[in-house]
Amino acid sequence: MKPIQPQDLEISRWLPSGIGLDDMIAGLAAMATLATIFALWHALRPKDAFERRLAQIIENREGMRRQAVAARPRRQLPRTVGLMRAAVTRLNLLHSQHAAEARLLLARAGLRSPDAMIAFLFARLSLPMLFAVAVLVDSSLLDVLPLPHELHFVPAVGAALLGFYAPKLYLSNAAAKRAKKLQLALPDGLDLMVICAEAGLSLDATLVRVSRELAGSFPELAEEFAITAAELTFLPDRRAAFDNLNSRTDCEGIRAIVNTLQ
Repeated sequence: MKPIQPQDLEISRWLPSGIGLDDMIAGLAAMATLATIFALWHALRPKDAFERRLAQIIENREGMRRQAVAARPRRQLPRTVGLMRAAVTRLNLLHSQHAAEARLLLARAGLRSPDAMIAFLFARLSLPMLFAVAVLVDSSLLDVLPLPHELHFVPAVGAALLGFYAPKLYLSNAAAKRAKKLQLALPDGLDLMVICAEAGLSLDATLVRVSRELAGSFPELAEEFAITAAELTFLPDRRAAFDNLNSRTDCEGIRAIVNTLQ
């Protein structure tokens, strides 16, 4: 079989004089080698400040997400939660005015689980009936409480009102206790923020570092700083992250810090 000669190939007619087909193949191989070397250098070269900061933000956000998922308590009563969710959804309570008010109270109390909203709305729905029925049963059958029989409906109405406002009173009390803990943690948090600022850290990195340092001693303030640091990375308006911090905490000290930072 006769070997193929360069002059037999159509492409050889378009090559400049003095350059053969072997020279062209060698040149293409050299260009491919250079392109591979450039791609490897681009992948392994040291990143600039912007790329390093972007990678750090992504890593911190993923780390906080994994910690939040790992720290989330397991559901002990999934069937009960499912029944409560079905009742709340059927009555469309998640889109009511009570849900909007409860969302802020739950955030200030530090209850961020989606099931907390379901439990709160179901409690406001069921506790009035349970309290009223309990008082009626007591006045009619048990007589545990010394209530006059001719006025047994009046205590039942009072018990229903107590059952309606009891969940809100509980959340308000929990939010007030949490605000006090945040206020007590602020001096240490401010000291650490000043140290981080003097070390040259940015605000985002400062909040992340302070939240890590305070996680063991003041978990409430550490949680709020971690959430704010995460929101600063993805919210289009950084001012909104500080406004959310004010709304979640309702603490005078944190409000003063936010005003200073803004």
